[in-house]
Amino acid sequence: MQSVLVILPLFLVMAVGFVVKQISLLDDLGANRISSLIYWVALPALMFRIIVASDLGLISDANFIKAIYISFLIVPLTAWIMVKFFDRAAGKRRMAVSVLASLRANNVFMGIPVISMTTGEEGLAVLTAFLAVGMVGFQIISISAGQLALSGSFSISSFWSTCKKISRNPLILSCVAGIIVSLCGLSPLPEWLDESLNILGKTASGLALLCLGASLRPEHLLKSLKRTWKDVLFKLVAHPLIVWVVFLIWPCSTLIVQTIVLVSAMPTAVNNYVIAQGMGMDSEYTGELITVSTLVSVFFIPIWIRFLHIL
Repeated sequence: MQSVLVILPLFLVMAVGFVVKQISLLDDLGANRISSLIYWVALPALMFRIIVASDLGLISDANFIKAIYISFLIVPLTAWIMVKFFDRAAGKRRMAVSVLASLRANNVFMGIPVISMTTGEEGLAVLTAFLAVGMVGFQIISISAGQLALSGSFSISSFWSTCKKISRNPLILSCVAGIIVSLCGLSPLPEWLDESLNILGKTASGLALLCLGASLRPEHLLKSLKRTWKDVLFKLVAHPLIVWVVFLIWPCSTLIVQTIVLVSAMPTAVNNYVIAQGMGMDSEYTGELITVSTLVSVFFIPIWIRFLHIL
C-alpha cells in the first residue's frame, strides 16, 4: 500500500494535466512549448546541478558501465526475437516500433519524479550518472536497433545523423558540462548560482507530469490495450527484469540496482512518437503504446518498488 501511495501524487498531477487539457486551459501548442522549456532549460539545470554535486566514482565503475551497456544491447535484441517469433502478423513498421520502444523508457519526465520520491537525492545522483554515461549509447543503440528492424540493414548516413543530433542534445551537454566542472575542481558552485539552478530544476518534475497527462489519449484504451499488450508487458516487466538479471552478473551497490532497475520500469518514452514518425515507423501504434504503457504503469511501478525493497 505504501508503494502505491508514493507514486499516487505523480498520477494525480498527470490527471490534473489531463483535465486541464480537456477544459481547454492548455492546448497541444501550449503543452509542446512547456515541454520545450522543460527539455531545454529546467531539466538541463537540474541535471547539471546534481552531477556537479555528485560523486563521479560511478563513471569509472566497470561493473556499472558493463551492466547498463550490456542491457542496452540485450533488451532490443530480445524484443526483436519476441516479435519475430510470437507476433508474426506485425509488419516491419510495427515491429520497428516494438524494438525501438522496448529500450526507450520515460527516464526523464517520469523517471526523475519517481526516483526523487522513492530514493531521494542519492537516487537522483545515481540516475544522473546513468544518464551521463549512458545517454549517448542509449540513443544510438535504440534508434539503430529500430532502424535495423525497419529496413533489415544499417545505414551509415542515418548513424551519423543520429550522432549529430545527440551532440546537440541539451541533456547530454548539461551532463558533460557538469562532469567537466566537477573534474576541474570548480565545485561546489557559488551559492547564488546553485540556488538559481535549484529553482529552475524544481520546476521540471511538476510541469513534466502536467504535460504528460495532457498528452494522454485514453478514449480508446480497451482497443489500444488489445493491440499493444505484448509490448506493454515487455516494457514494464521484461525490460526491468533483464536489467535486474544483468546486475546479478555484474553486481553494484543496492542503491544503484534499485535506481537503474526502477527507472527501466518506466513506461514508453513520449518522444518515441516523434522518432517513429520521423523514421517512417507506425506512429499511430506508437501513440497507442505510449498511452497504454503510461496508464498501466500505475499498477507495475508499485510492484517493482516492493520487489526492489525500496521503501
